[in-house]
Order: sequence, then C-alpha cells, then structure tokens
Amino acid sequence: MGNNISQPSRSRTELLEERLRKACAEHQRIQAIRGRSSKLIDENKKIIRAYIAAYESGKPFFARETIASLDQQLDAAREAGIPEGKDGIITLKDVVDREVSWPYITHPSVTNPNPHMNVPYPITVYWEKSEKPSGWRLSDLEEAFREHQESWNKSATCRSLIKILQESAAKLQMPIKKVVCFDLGGLDPRTLHGEFFDWMRRSATQHAAALTMAKTLSEAQGGVEAKCYTQDPAYTSVDEQLLAGLGFEVLGDPKGFLEVDESTLVFAVQPKMPVRQIVADLAKPAAMVWGKIEANRDGEISRDKIDEAVGRG
Repeated sequence: MGNNISQPSRSRTELLEERLRKACAEHQRIQAIRGRSSKLIDENKKIIRAYIAAYESGKPFFARETIASLDQQLDAAREAGIPEGKDGIITLKDVVDREVSWPYITHPSVTNPNPHMNVPYPITVYWEKSEKPSGWRLSDLEEAFREHQESWNKSATCRSLIKILQESAAKLQMPIKKVVCFDLGGLDPRTLHGEFFDWMRRSATQHAAALTMAKTLSEAQGGVEAKCYTQDPAYTSVDEQLLAGLGFEVLGDPKGFLEVDESTLVFAVQPKMPVRQIVADLAKPAAMVWGKIEANRDGEISRDKIDEAVGRG
C-alpha cells in the first residue's frame, strides 16, 4: 500500500488571525476613503464660497470673452476635423478660475472615490450628433409652415403681440436691429413615418412669431430693418435651407449669444438652457420675450402666450 500524505490543516488560531488582518486592512481602507472624502468636502466648501462671493460681487458667470473662446475653439476643432467628443478639445476657465476640459468624464478612483461629490462647473459642454434630414421635400415642409404661419397671423395672440411691440417701439432709445431666437425647435420632422403637419405646429408657430416681431419692429421704426437670427442645435440641413428661405440667418451654437447687444430683441419660449441668465451676463438687450405653452382651447392651435415683453425706455 502507498503512503497517504496530507497537508496539515490550518489551526483555528491561524484562521482567526488571517480574518483579523483582512478586517484591519478593510478598516484602514475605509478610513482612508473617509479621510479623502472629508478633505474633498472641505475643498468643495471653499469652491462654493468662492462662487457665492463672485456672484455677490457681480462677476458674470457667462462672460462674453468666455463664450467667444468657446466659439473659437469649436470652430477650430471643426476646421481641423477633430471628431466631436475627443478628449481635451475644449478648455475654459470659469468665474473663479477653475479650468475644465470637455468631454469631462469623472470616474471613481482611489484618489476620487465619489466623483458625484465634486462641485459642478457653471458652464458645461454637451456633445450631440446632428440629426439627419427626414427625407421630406423642402417644398412640402414650406407649404406646411405657411399654413401654420397663416393660423398664427390670424390669432388673438399675434394681434396682442403686434400691439405691444408697436407701443414699445416708440419708447426705445435706439431701434431694434436684431431678433435673436434660441431653441425654437426644428421644422423637419426627422422621420418619413406619420403626419408631419401636426408635428411641426409648435416650432412653426414660434418661428412665425419671430417673423412677426421682426416685421412689426421694422415698420414701427420707420424702415430700420430688424433681421431674424436663430440658434438651435436640433436644426438639420433641411431646416437651415427652409429657414434661410423664410428670412432667418441660422447661427451655430453658441454664436447666437455673441450676436446679442443693446439693439437686440431676444426670443426664447422654453429653451433647454438658461438663456435669460446667459444673456444677462453678456449684454443689456433692448427686449426679451419668453412664454409658456397654452393647452388647446375651442379648437385653436397651441400657441405661445407672451408673458412678458421687457423694453428699455
């Protein structure tokens, strides 16, 4: 018979000692994380205090030079053929000189165990792929827009807006030369399926309102033309063609903000970004118009109720 040779079993004491070592190591790891988290909290408090102090002192969070730098860097990246979303192509300093590059992606790590504890930056750049045209004919889209525009022109809201603008234009210190629009929505339905006429109603009405404002101001100002500009990342190439034919100059993001000055009326209904806050830091426009969407009533079209038209006397 052969000999059976077995490894000696570990004693209970050895097993307890190993468990104790692991428990101590885990405790030390947790304490280290807590220490780093505590340090991060203290640093964040300092950053938040700096933001509060900057705000209370009147420093602009969306300075014109910051927006201009963003615009220049985006243009340079496009001209160089750098794909959108490539690390480090956009770098900005905010109001307290914190520097950040986009795309900004923070992952958990030993030195940063909880990235969600970081204080966010006032300005954030999001990358979105441009929508492809749906395939609808440009002539069909324009015909649908004209029908919505006619409905808008006949509405009580349109008449009310024209009256407000005519009365306000006489009080302005200088004529309004620009109507700059933000996030009015695309007119191309993005799909060949379904009925696009109802799909484009809201955005068509908003663009029609912008044209009404420009026309009314031009007439009330003795022929001083008010041009229409519009910015919306959702526009497709077909949108841009259609809007150009309607009299709009389409601007890439963030060029619309750089157009705003003292001779500008800003129009934004339900934008996805803080348009009023950004504009307030950039310039003192002649007027700002915004609103909320009313529900359908008595068969009328959904329309933008003009809540405020603020003019400078």
